[in-house]
Amino acid sequence: MEGGHARLRLIMSSCGWFPLGPREIRAWLERHPEALPHKLADLVRFPVPFRSIMVNAVAPDVRVALWREHLESFLGDSSLLTETQQSFILQTIPELSDILATPAPNPVIVEWERRMAAVFAREDAARIFGLIGPPEPPEGIPLPPDALPSSAQ
Repeated sequence: MEGGHARLRLIMSSCGWFPLGPREIRAWLERHPEALPHKLADLVRFPVPFRSIMVNAVAPDVRVALWREHLESFLGDSSLLTETQQSFILQTIPELSDILATPAPNPVIVEWERRMAAVFAREDAARIFGLIGPPEPPEGIPLPPDALPSSAQ
């Protein structure tokens, strides 16, 4: 998971390339601290590479709340996940603080990954736990204003 899990990191947008690297995204965020998300809806307005940087820039309690909101979106009667998969997510939510607080690898994450691998296919795990918020649409999400270095003032 982002913010504490190195293996399932987001590094590309839906089109497979991105015009900005992490350094440029962090520079944009330094110019726009008001863009830091408080709710998942605030975060998903941004391209995936921005989300990765932004979710790691918020306070730990906000990061946990964002992940909780994301994971809760996979629960309920309309979920496509099995009962076992939903149960795993329900068990994961109270563990988020521990999972996100300590860099991988560590015993908490190793054990969590072991349990996750027994319940989810790799693709499903990456979609649910490696990406916060829904995937970008095929056409992508527009860059925020002045994000490109040539447009920064």
